Amino acid sequence: MALRAGIMVVGGLLGLFWPSGALATLVTIGGVLMILDGGLGLWRLAFALERSSQFWATVARGAVAVIAGLMIVGYQLSSSALGESGLVTTIAVLALLVAALDLYLAIASRDTAPKGSFWPSLMGAALYAAFGLLLLFFPIAGAMTLIKIAGGLMLAYGVFLIYSVWNVTHTA
Repeated sequence: MALRAGIMVVGGLLGLFWPSGALATLVTIGGVLMILDGGLGLWRLAFALERSSQFWATVARGAVAVIAGLMIVGYQLSSSALGESGLVTTIAVLALLVAALDLYLAIASRDTAPKGSFWPSLMGAALYAAFGLLLLFFPIAGAMTLIKIAGGLMLAYGVFLIYSVWNVTHTA
């Protein structure tokens, strides 16, 4: 618990005092996650025993996720080619496209999908949609404000965890 508290305090301080660096790190991690998400989906298709009726939608969804992730990770090249606002808009549209394909795939395969996989698929679609909508409607300045708020909350939670650890070790 002490390690977690320390990480929260460091993350909170970074968010408060270096929000652009914290935002850049979070964005890069998000891009890597999109690449992994799309890549693993495509990898799974390579080993599927039979093609379902949603095969091409699944291929498109995986490819769009990988492309968006590569654009995020390769931010320097992408932003010089598209401009910063063009890149953000493109990534937002790609994230919304992934969300729409996820929603279609969840609904189309709900009868044939393994039990219990419908709601997680809908949650994945909702998260991609939220990411896309946030990128579309909140400019970078809004993201910096959110990072500062999150930094403050992380710092407060980290201090609370440190107090909890201290309290447990001194009362035992």
